[in-house]
Amino acid sequence: MLDLRYFNPRGNGNDFKADSFHFEFVEDADLARLSTGATQRLGGPLTAPIWRPFIDLSAVSGLGMACPVWTEPSLFEDRGVLYLLTQCKTPRNPADGFLGIFARRAGHWTWVDRLTTASDATALGGNELTQADIARARDGSILLIVTPNIVAGSREHHLGCAVLSLASLDPPVLRRDDAKAPIVRARITSSDSVQNGPSACAYDPDSATGVLIVRRALGPARGVVFSIHATGLHP
Repeated sequence: MLDLRYFNPRGNGNDFKADSFHFEFVEDADLARLSTGATQRLGGPLTAPIWRPFIDLSAVSGLGMACPVWTEPSLFEDRGVLYLLTQCKTPRNPADGFLGIFARRAGHWTWVDRLTTASDATALGGNELTQADIARARDGSILLIVTPNIVAGSREHHLGCAVLSLASLDPPVLRRDDAKAPIVRARITSSDSVQNGPSACAYDPDSATGVLIVRRALGPARGVVFSIHATGLHP
């Protein structure tokens, strides 16, 4: 089980406190013991000392301050290896960020490699890729579900979800067309999420719902209202 933790002062929009970003990871073969299991913290170079001890993912990857904040994590297990997919977020220049993969073997996290580049975000209409998830398709292939995002200062606009194909998980390789752009198996949007766009998508090939998309509506009285919708789409 993996949680993203951060502090966002109420009423300040995306005024996140960068030194609060960290993940809390609990692993146990018995699901009933997850709530009482030992917690391991994962962070980055900006994670505040109050959260120590934590594993510095930027040190593990050798990236240092080139990746100041890690966010939007997801887990995927394949052939007995647990993979952590996470976004390296670079607030000063979103295009410098990317999606990267870590692997957990014998109780230790190791760096696998970068999965995406700035040109991948551009090809999908944004300047960063966020809210990424890895899932298996019904044909057995591996999918990357991701939200292209347009970031300008503290403002952002999500462009729905793109479902891409992975050629390989380790090393991380996207399937690409002749122009080197990611091959898109599906695009999912929410036409009435006009202000900031919809939120994340997720997929389980065994579910009749198909891809799920989170719609978000912003209003001055009720704040942000989230709702989950089934698309019936099996990419």
